Amino acid sequence: PTVCRVPPTSPSAPEVQVLHASSCTASSGDSVELLCLVTGFSPAQIELEWLVDGMRGLVVASNTPVVREGSTYSFSSRLNVSKEDWKEGKSYTCRVKHPGTSTVVEDHARECWL
Repeated sequence: PTVCRVPPTSPSAPEVQVLHASSCTASSGDSVELLCLVTGFSPAQIELEWLVDGMRGLVVASNTPVVREGSTYSFSSRLNVSKEDWKEGKSYTCRVKHPGTSTVVEDHARECWL
């Protein structure tokens, strides 16, 4: 019999990007939505946390399930922050730990100042 083995995929560290609606344009509501996109990682296990001005545990986000895209995975997390906190210039950091590559990757967002 012929045995076909698929070589395991090499571990790949995630890329992290925080996106937000421009605070320089008019937006409705009393909150600003931040989106943390985590892409290109393998294996699938990651740990994500949001920090406010470098402090942990101050906010609760909604997360999507990990999605397989070919040989890597993607994940996203949404965070709504009050316009008041956003306009105070607080920094919001999305920190991702990826045990498969022993890496920690982060990106942050804050209101732009004109």
